[in-house]
Amino acid sequence: MKRFHVHLHVNDLSRSIGSYSRLFDATRTRVESDYAEWMLQDPPLNFAISTRGAQPGIDHLGIQTDDAAELGALKARAEAGNLVLFDEGKTTCCYARSEKHWINDPQGIAWEHFRTLDNIPAFREDIPAEPASALMRTGRAVGSPRTGQARPGGGDDGFDLLLLRRIMSDKTYSVLFLCTGNPARSILAEALTNHLGAPRFKAWSAGSFPKWQVNPFALSTLAEWHIPQYGLRSKSWDEFAAPGAPPLDS
Repeated sequence: MKRFHVHLHVNDLSRSIGSYSRLFDATRTRVESDYAEWMLQDPPLNFAISTRGAQPGIDHLGIQTDDAAELGALKARAEAGNLVLFDEGKTTCCYARSEKHWINDPQGIAWEHFRTLDNIPAFREDIPAEPASALMRTGRAVGSPRTGQARPGGGDDGFDLLLLRRIMSDKTYSVLFLCTGNPARSILAEALTNHLGAPRFKAWSAGSFPKWQVNPFALSTLAEWHIPQYGLRSKSWDEFAAPGAPPLDS
């Protein structure tokens, strides 16, 4: 059996538990200090919420399977469709031990295909893995958003970030890319980071003397790479010093 999976970030766990329990007319299956989960039968849905994100919204979507054959079929389908895939294998997350792989969709939303193996008492167990610098030197095959084809060597077009996302903390990092006119390069950096780094990275861009118009070549380049362009605009960095501006990490 397969079921759809949704994981949301929420601000108020207790209030959200009450709201979703009434919405589903069902009691949550598991609740922790920072996490709650519902396993619904009609429709088949694994719905989870947590307070571990920087802002409310979708953390990731996915499909949960009950056996290894179903998970293997999902992986084969993704590979046959030339989708860029990160095979995480057996790991721990969300108070469970599981086997999974990840895909990023054209909107930059992460999708996981996974099979739950067991429950664990912590959100994530410490994994005796290599440091990030060593992982980035392994020369693993990675994919390009332009072609979806795997290519050898580091410096991938999405899954270095996806890999780092899984071995870093669950914090969402807010990043601001600055330049002079904010018409092209910083716009590309904003779009690429939001597309490839979601949900662990949220990016903006701005300029000291903005052009107020995005370079058409930048937009056409993003369209060629099938990267979303909505919300992109040339703007002043003064916006990010004003009251109500998003908090930044870098």
